[in-house]
Amino acid sequence: MHKNILLKAESSHSRGDLAVALEDLRSILDSEYVGSEASLFYERILDDVRQSVEHYSNRIEVNPEDTYAYLRRSQYYCCLGDEEKVYADIAKYAMLVSQRNGSSHNNWLHRLIIGLSKSTPVNVGKPLNTAKDDGTYSFSKDGLELYFGSSRSGGYGFYDLWVAKRQTQDSGWGQPVNLGQTINTRSYDSMPCLSPDGLELFFSSDRPGGLGRPDLWVTRRITKDDNWGVPQNLGSIVNSRAWEQHPTISSDGLTLIFESTRSGHGDFWVTTRSSNNGEWSKPMNLGTPVNTDYDEWWPRLSCDDLVLFFTSRNRPGGMGDCDLWVTTRSTKEDPWCMPVNLGPAVNTTAREGAPTLSLDGSILYFASDRSGGLGGWDQYQVPIAPLHEVIQNDHSKKLKGSVRLRDNAIKVISDRDF
Repeated sequence: MHKNILLKAESSHSRGDLAVALEDLRSILDSEYVGSEASLFYERILDDVRQSVEHYSNRIEVNPEDTYAYLRRSQYYCCLGDEEKVYADIAKYAMLVSQRNGSSHNNWLHRLIIGLSKSTPVNVGKPLNTAKDDGTYSFSKDGLELYFGSSRSGGYGFYDLWVAKRQTQDSGWGQPVNLGQTINTRSYDSMPCLSPDGLELFFSSDRPGGLGRPDLWVTRRITKDDNWGVPQNLGSIVNSRAWEQHPTISSDGLTLIFESTRSGHGDFWVTTRSSNNGEWSKPMNLGTPVNTDYDEWWPRLSCDDLVLFFTSRNRPGGMGDCDLWVTTRSTKEDPWCMPVNLGPAVNTTAREGAPTLSLDGSILYFASDRSGGLGGWDQYQVPIAPLHEVIQNDHSKKLKGSVRLRDNAIKVISDRDF
């Protein structure tokens, strides 16, 4: 058993999961079987951590506004168990990125980062999560319906669209129900986004009849009490022979942001229409600073259309493979500001994606395949500074609590990557 723990620590170390490796090694330091080997390995990792702290400290000394250095150094301080220095670096990071934010959300952004550093994401549990993949959330405007994609058993294909319902916003969610064969196929059907009026459901599918694999599709219903109709492909103006997926729609239902690989990698594109019955325009690339040469996935607009959460893969300044980021703007006519990484309380060495907000903007939901879940991609939730405070009171009280960074939020990234 102790040998297995040592092997597990070695595997974690090879992936850059230093905190996990150290935690495993501490449990076998006194082992009569592998204690000596574990102790040597443990001290070697600690030496690496201290050298990394020194490296980023030197970077900060040269440039006191090096945001990435504060973020990375906080991770290594976490390995050393120095919570006071962890919090100091996160606070500095939050201050710098909020000061550089060019929108009216700078105070909210500061509270968001500080608040996340004091929170621990919680698995939403059953019946919404299963041992299979359970992905993107989309809430109805009244909060009584929750649409999501899942590969759970009982479906018709690889991924299906499901809906969970509840009687009130304070009630628990009922057992999810498959949307049925009118909507789901033997192919991939996922990434739902419900329109604000609840009468259109946009989603991704690689079913036959599309241009690419997958395409964007939409199903409609006349009233909220009616069944969903036969899905329609959004057509060649919106879709291409590349991948189109992850749709998110604006509060007025007239702007659709989605991810497409038509530029050679995952970028966000924007299409508009003049009315709910109008035709969608030719998509335009969202451009910099949101899009990069790396993959941008899973966009999700806030209810006021002024905040955009998303996932980016291997983007410089990140924590690992797929991280959660956020960008803001003051008005719908303004450009998006430089995106900000949500930090190590949310992002881990696993993959994080599919962000969305609760109706009141006080809870961030996201998917992750981190260890400790029910299996595959699970949905997690974490409280955040409510978005409505940006309008109601931009000087609300500071969040209180102790620093609680996830142990597995440490991953070594080469400085050549940033």
